[in-house]
Amino acid sequence: MTEQPLPVHDDSGLAVELIDVHKHYERLANGGIPSLRNLGREGRKAEHWVINGVNISIPRGGATGIVGLNGAGKSTLLRLMCGVTAPSRGQVICHYANPCLLALGAGVPNVLTGREYATTLGILAGLDKTEVLDRMDKIKEFSGIGGAFDQPVRTYSQGMRMRVGFAAVMHCDAEFLLIDEVLAVGDKDFKAKCMVTLQRLIATTGTTVVFTSHSAAPVRKLCEQALWIEGGLIKMDGDADEVMDVYEDLDVNPDLLVNED
Repeated sequence: MTEQPLPVHDDSGLAVELIDVHKHYERLANGGIPSLRNLGREGRKAEHWVINGVNISIPRGGATGIVGLNGAGKSTLLRLMCGVTAPSRGQVICHYANPCLLALGAGVPNVLTGREYATTLGILAGLDKTEVLDRMDKIKEFSGIGGAFDQPVRTYSQGMRMRVGFAAVMHCDAEFLLIDEVLAVGDKDFKAKCMVTLQRLIATTGTTVVFTSHSAAPVRKLCEQALWIEGGLIKMDGDADEVMDVYEDLDVNPDLLVNED
């Protein structure tokens, strides 16, 4: 399928809509993934359905949390919302021209320096290069990585990548910000700084934030609403505290999980 830019509509109170969306990837029947290296020798292929018919409407403004276990489909949802990947079936309508996705390592060539990585994120968010460079000192200061800011990203830990990426998107005036598990890495003090910054952003601007998390704590702290996804299906959505109350019961009640048999 040829991926097309998401349609943009500015007259809605919604940030993004997913209408009966399905998404699958091709895998080898034995569990491998087709590649150029084994082209023509892959054997029988199987479809792996990651998203299985979801309907989601995210309102403009505020924060929405998406929770679920590993492999539930959280990251795929974010990529669908911002147009990084296209649905296999169904429709995605994004109401912002420049959705900004922050995911560790996603689309970051290792040859880039931290400064170049920050510049790229700013441009993807809709700023021109001059605007990004004007903010670069503040981005570097916020990241707190000092001289490593001008070293290649390949030398960074996950925590350092998170610092630069988060610092960049916090200074690029993103209207629609999607954050994929970034708050799960890094040191305690910087994560606390990120939480405070996000709270301020949500409270003082019209920015829409959607982020994924394994943990209920940041969702409770930042969000008014939440989605819980398992097996590519929306298990529950609604008030963040109510969804998190049920989600946190997973440890004592595994029957709450979707039966995938």
